[in-house]
Amino acid sequence: MRRLTGRWRIVEMDLWDRDAIDLVEPGFIELAADGTGQFGFIAVRGWMDCRTIERDGRTAVEFSWDGDDEGDQVSGRGWAALAQDATLEGHLFIHRGDDSGFRAEPLRPRRSAGGAMSEYQHYEFLTVDRPLDERQQAEVRSLSTRARITATSFVNEFHWAASGTIRTG
Repeated sequence: MRRLTGRWRIVEMDLWDRDAIDLVEPGFIELAADGTGQFGFIAVRGWMDCRTIERDGRTAVEFSWDGDDEGDQVSGRGWAALAQDATLEGHLFIHRGDDSGFRAEPLRPRRSAGGAMSEYQHYEFLTVDRPLDERQQAEVRSLSTRARITATSFVNEFHWAASGTIRTG
């Protein structure tokens, strides 16, 4: 599983568009060298138990998983294989529910000219039951002077360069 390990960005799925995939956080699948992994898309989060295989002559992994979908316990199975174009393609099955093919691209850390790594963090919270009124938005705004706050969301980004420069958005 060595070539499959790492974090991959889910860029397309058969059943859902990119906005849906990235509803809670950017869609991802992450495979670890120890045979475990995790994924997240829409409001589904899963933790995987993986087995390395060969599928149609390609390095692949089959997995079972359990997790949650908006707080409800869910489980399933799936597979992922390295494609010719160095992307990851596979299929995810939700037990007694939907199933969808997916394609993911490798996430590679960005490096500065000096070789040191920079960091990016994105935090986004959405309201579920109802929009926040003006008083509630002011209360949330007191927690951060940098966040973009609306009646339905709180978004904060941090960009930290290897040089020590911090930029927030």
